[in-house]
Formats: sequence, structure tokens, C-alpha cells
Amino acid sequence: MPEEQRFLTISEVEALNAATTPGLLRMRQQEPVNEDERLCSRCRNAEDECLCWKCRRCCEYFFETQPCDRCDRCEGCCNCLICTSCGDRVGDTCNHCSSCESCCECVSCNECGDVIDLDNGDSWCGDCEFCENCCTCNNVIREHDADASVLGFKGSSSDSTWFGVELEVEAKGGRDRQQLASDTQTVLYGDAICKEDSSIDNGFEIVTAPATLEEHRRIWRKFFESHIPNKLTSWVSGRCGMHVHISKPNSPYLVGKMLVFINSDINAGLVNDIAGRDGSTYARRMPKKLTDGWHRSRDRYQALNIDTGKGTVELRIFRGTLNRLHFWANLEFAHGLRYFCDSAGARELTWVKFNLWVSQPERRATYSRYIEFMKGKGYVFTNPKTRRGKYSSEVSGERISLEQGRMGNRLGEEG
Repeated sequence: MPEEQRFLTISEVEALNAATTPGLLRMRQQEPVNEDERLCSRCRNAEDECLCWKCRRCCEYFFETQPCDRCDRCEGCCNCLICTSCGDRVGDTCNHCSSCESCCECVSCNECGDVIDLDNGDSWCGDCEFCENCCTCNNVIREHDADASVLGFKGSSSDSTWFGVELEVEAKGGRDRQQLASDTQTVLYGDAICKEDSSIDNGFEIVTAPATLEEHRRIWRKFFESHIPNKLTSWVSGRCGMHVHISKPNSPYLVGKMLVFINSDINAGLVNDIAGRDGSTYARRMPKKLTDGWHRSRDRYQALNIDTGKGTVELRIFRGTLNRLHFWANLEFAHGLRYFCDSAGARELTWVKFNLWVSQPERRATYSRYIEFMKGKGYVFTNPKTRRGKYSSEVSGERISLEQGRMGNRLGEEG
């Protein structure tokens, strides 16, 4: 334990002086002696003139040295660093030049923190202040949280329902993904962006602005008519997906009907056929009730994610594809799901009723690619009506076997 500071009388000091090194004595022979005066046991000064100070860390008293002007500690306890430029004691110095923050003239990367030694040929970006290894200013592929809605809404929607497509793709044969993303960005300029996606290999995600179905036909027609799809793949590896965001309806009841349709066992065959897969870790299907439309879900990896945080519901069922017909069929199916569920009753949420609904003369043009694709899967689309305008009880759709057209011709995917 450190010795506490004591103040002694003159008599006590004289007794102590006899056993103390002469260099530490306070010479008072020429001064008037005041027997009542109390002196410090260390520095031998009067109490109001004591030179001793106490270290904040070890609590020892010192008078021959001075404490650190930064931390008020003794030399043995002080951990402060000394700036090689100004000589001041500081808490931290540059690892490269050992100068304090005020004196340091080194340039550091704002991302990794490494010092950029310009004198030895290192380079850095003046825009983002990152080193050449961290700089992404020349990268077309944006961070995963980039928002394509900044591009604005494309087209005019009478009911404020918009659709956004996220298509994951990978570069074929080790091609440069940055160059392919740049080409994609050029073709889809103003309508889509390219984003990072950690679930795919040497690829990126094409994300469109919110748009109507007609605007999507314009946007994606440019893409499919370019040379880019021939240099990309989306189906082959099984890693890629296609997600369609739909403006979230104001009616929880409508959201509930969409959930029931996508997750119903009755519709599993059709959903699997249009999706190109039987569900996945990233698009799980599970039984749903109409009332689920009123509840939030923390699981974003569901077939229909109703809590995206973006004011949308996200249809995640599709395997990624660059087959033009399949792509359009997917998009038209997502569009049809939204509006079929809006008009269908709770007991009409079946694949048969859906196919009859899209087969109506006033809708056939809108869903022509979906109908063509599903015909290739063995589904039959007819539209017989009774004179009352109701669907006949003997419609071709209901005669399809429980295999739901699986024996039909399979359209080849890209790659």
C-alpha cells in the first residue's frame, strides 16, 4: 500500500532529518523556527507550500518529478505516446509515421483504414477516399441495399399497383461480371440497376424500377433483344432466383387470399410448374389461412413474403431463367395472381379457377405468354360459357389429371 502523505512538526522533522539523506533536507537554519509549523514528510515544505503530487493510478506521492500533463500519472504508470513531430504526449499516434492526429499527414483508406503511401506508388480515390483495393467507384454493380425506386415509377397505374423484378444472373465461362453489368446497365439505363447478391457466384442481380406490366414489356424487351443474355446464365446452377415485388394491397383480406393460393396443396402442381422448382430454402411454402393477411411475419424466406419493409409483397417462388417465354410467363403469373385474388371468392382460390380466369377473352392478350408456357406443360386452356355467362361445369381445365399436365412437353431453359 502506498504511504499516505504526512505533515510533521519541526521537532518531528529534525528527528527525521537525522536518518534522511542530506540532499532531501529542508535547510531552515537561517529561518525563524516556529515550533507549531507543520512540514511535509517528503518534500519538507510547509503544508501550504507542499510540492508533492499523487499519481492517479498507483496513488504514490512524488515531488522530484512532474506528472504527465495528459494523464496525471507517474512515469511508471503513464501509457501515453509521444508524437515524433511535436513531442506532445497523446493517446494515439499514426502507425505509419508515429505522429499525433494534428501532425500526421498520412492518407488512410476510409474503408479498411490502411495508410496509403503516395510516395511509394500507392493510389487512392479522391471521390470515396478509399484505397485502390476498396474503391468501387468504377464498379457498376452496386451494394446489395441499393434501391431501384430512386429511378421513379414507370408507366401509369390506375390503382397504384406496381411491379418490380429482381433477376439473379451469373456470368458464363468466367466472363467479367463488371463488364456484363456495365453492358446491362447501358441497355436498361434509367429503368434498372445491377446489385450485389451474396447467394450467387460471379454474378449480379438485375433490379428494375417499379413499373406497370406494360412498362416491363418495354424494359425487358430491350434486354432480351441485346447480346447480353447469351453471356449470362440464370437457370443452370440452381443458385439464381427471380423475385417479383407487387405493391402491397391495402386490404389484408386480399393479401390473405394471395397467401392461401400460393401455399395451397391443391395448387402445388401449378405453382411448381410455373416456378420451375418445388420450393427452396429461400422460398418456403407452408399452409396459410386468410387471416394471415392481417399478421406480420418475420420470415422473409417464404414463397410470398408479405413483410418486405418496402410497401410490397414479394413473390419468391421462381427459379431464375433467361428463357424469354418462361420469364414473361412468370411476370404475367405474378400480375394475374394479384388481380385474380382480388376478384375471386375465398372458395375459388384454385389453379383451375385461375386458368379459367386468365382464359377470358378480355384477358387472353394480357396473359398470352403464361397461357403459351403452361400449354407446353400440358395444361389445356378453353373458355366455354353458358348463356348466363357462368363457367360451364365441364371445362377442359377440370379434365386435366391430378398430375396437372406434367406429362406435357418441357420447354428447354437456357444453358
